[in-house]
Amino acid sequence: MGGSTWGRGAGATLLVLELLLLAIPVTLLDGFGLLVLLQPNDHPDRMPMLVGTVLASIGLLGFWWLTGAFLLNGLTLRGSPWGARMGAGLGIALCAASLMFGLLFGRLTGWALVGLLGLPILVPLAHMLLASWQRPTRDETAPSHSDR
Repeated sequence: MGGSTWGRGAGATLLVLELLLLAIPVTLLDGFGLLVLLQPNDHPDRMPMLVGTVLASIGLLGFWWLTGAFLLNGLTLRGSPWGARMGAGLGIALCAASLMFGLLFGRLTGWALVGLLGLPILVPLAHMLLASWQRPTRDETAPSHSDR
């Protein structure tokens, strides 16, 4: 039992490090980009980048909401809000679409570049998914109905 407690503690520590080193810088970069793109400028890819940045912001809001639910629900995504899942899913779709666009066409547009900048967010998200799938659905130490 001590190993599983240590494993959960190390997993939570690793998740916090991933959030500090990967998720927070990407979130700050997205916020800065949104502030810059909301100002009038003559950049030729301004509108595609603005659309990509707004979609990335929605994805990041969903990601942070999902992260908060993960930490508050005892390191599991079970029971996390539907809106958080949809927001994070939008961010994942933007990353996947931009990666496919870049690989297929060999050229990045404004929205595709914004989507590729979100790839580091997939590391803590994958960590949370893996931790949720490895957790049992019920407490194994509790007696079952057949044991009574």
